[in-house]
Amino acid sequence: MSGDTALYVFNCQNNQLTTYSTNDLKNPSYWLQPNSYTNSTGFDSRGAGYYNSTTQRFENLLGYTACWSSDNATTGSGSAAQFTYYCNSVEIVEVKQTDAISVRCVLE
Repeated sequence: MSGDTALYVFNCQNNQLTTYSTNDLKNPSYWLQPNSYTNSTGFDSRGAGYYNSTTQRFENLLGYTACWSSDNATTGSGSAAQFTYYCNSVEIVEVKQTDAISVRCVLE
């Protein structure tokens, strides 16, 4: 995983911790080219971009995606896991609730 920040996933069913490179999570067909993404996990992260409520337009298609993690009704923002084309790490960021980002549902 040279140069990549790993994502650690704990599977409650078999009590195992698995390490994934961010390249293993991205579908290469839906990100800016060229890239070396493999999507070997089948997670199928796509560079869907986001809706910026300040500029009132969609931005960064094929270069960015984020998935809601939680929200805070009192502050009007929430936490999200962010993937970008230019950075090989998953970052936890704060996002305004008025911005539109992806929702990722995970079946247990």
